[in-house]
Amino acid sequence: MDLRKLKHALALAEMGNYARASEKLFITQSALSRSIQALEQELGMVLFERQSNGVRSTVAGEEVLAGARDLLRQANSLERNIALMRNVELGKLQFGVGPVPGYVLLPRILSATARERPRLKVFAQVQSAAKLVELLLAEQIEFLIADSGQIAGYRGLEVQALCQHYGGLFVRRDHPLARRRKIKIADLAEFPLASPAVEGLDVNQLIRNKTGDTAQWLGHFVCEDIAALKIIGLESDAVLMLSELALQRECQSGEFIRINPLDIDQDWSITLAVAFLSGRTPSPLAVQLVDQMKDMLIDAGGVELP
Repeated sequence: MDLRKLKHALALAEMGNYARASEKLFITQSALSRSIQALEQELGMVLFERQSNGVRSTVAGEEVLAGARDLLRQANSLERNIALMRNVELGKLQFGVGPVPGYVLLPRILSATARERPRLKVFAQVQSAAKLVELLLAEQIEFLIADSGQIAGYRGLEVQALCQHYGGLFVRRDHPLARRRKIKIADLAEFPLASPAVEGLDVNQLIRNKTGDTAQWLGHFVCEDIAALKIIGLESDAVLMLSELALQRECQSGEFIRINPLDIDQDWSITLAVAFLSGRTPSPLAVQLVDQMKDMLIDAGGVELP
């Protein structure tokens, strides 16, 4: 049904004659007359009857016009909402992030968004990379941000690098390892490791020295909550394997220190990436929030990629 013709019919019913209605609509009387005739032919009923001083709607016309008012009201509301969504002032977004970007990003991005665009509905969750991919492929989230190495092997994803950061081994300042001047990979076997989940890898294969020997940990405590991992590191002899982004403040204050076993041959660089479903056009809201989060990651210490 042509909304323009319905608008013409409502104007004619309101003004009562073709001259005033066409003037209100900024069209000619003949154009308005053709529009009304076309609508009546389309519906198969007469909507208006002529009187000596103009026109009035028929009984059937009144029913049609009542529905037309509701329809045009909904159309106007839809147009307004589309404009708001285009300007990222209205809409719904669901996304997921890994533990480190979640810890660094979520408080900042969600508070800024709530402050600047309070009409939005944003649902964010922190999960392991594997769980986030599962949610994305099931279309339960629009995008995810995680370690690119942990999402690279999945099909159906469009992955774009955001920034680089560096991981490492960290202990509290009064940890037994903090007092040793020279640390070797064999020394790590005396202590448990605490870290987020590393999908598909044996933790004892993660860290190796130049001769191929691997770190053998006393135990392994896995948690996706960065705040909880920090408490584990402060209140036990566990060694934290984390990103520098997550421990930036604590390292600056001296609460945690980084340990560097002399014989480790390890590349600690990590690339954070955003992943969307392949072939899907991201919503304007998603594009804008991802750009904001990239800037926040770099501002927090991430390294911008060339």
